[in-house]
Amino acid sequence: MQSFLARFLFRGEEAFKQVKLMSGGEASRLALAKLLLGKANFLVLDEPTNHLDLDSRGVLEEALLGFPGTALIVSHDRWFLNAVSDITLEMTPEGVERFSGNYDYWLAKTKEREAAAEPTLPPPAPARVKSEEKTPSRLSPNEVFRRQQRLAQLEKEITGAEERQNALSLELAAPQTGHEERLRLSLELQEVQHLLARSYREWEAVANELEENQQ
Repeated sequence: MQSFLARFLFRGEEAFKQVKLMSGGEASRLALAKLLLGKANFLVLDEPTNHLDLDSRGVLEEALLGFPGTALIVSHDRWFLNAVSDITLEMTPEGVERFSGNYDYWLAKTKEREAAAEPTLPPPAPARVKSEEKTPSRLSPNEVFRRQQRLAQLEKEITGAEERQNALSLELAAPQTGHEERLRLSLELQEVQHLLARSYREWEAVANELEENQQ
């Protein structure tokens, strides 16, 4: 038993520590150890990394990687999901879609699907060959001003979306949140994350354009 507890960082005299004297991280590691001792073959974990310290998080990842059964995990911690998952389920209004990979695999497939759905533009007409290469035109002062305004607007949108993302994550992690409400919050969080991804890309493109114009 002591060797088992040592896997959860309870070594030496710490293996005999009273529960009421444990820190939050120690109590979380103890709860995980008790869960695995139950020899269940199916675990349901809802935001398991919330409020875990770094050591407890590492113990949880190691325990799940060595778990012989199936674990159904709901989490917004993408790094944790990448480390422990090999199947990702996406909940959509049409139903549940299964992806045979971790979070990054799901993200790549989602981007491929979005790219395939975009309308295909006709190829541009071939450029006429000129004896001298044309110098790229610089942005006019008005164009620079409009792009600076767009950057400021995007920064406000990103700040608001990030705050909403954090608020949704907290609501999802709350124990009193019901199943139907959790589903609604998850769908809204997904929309907010897609909006953030688009805003990040546009901000980077506009900022690069302004930077190149200054060179």
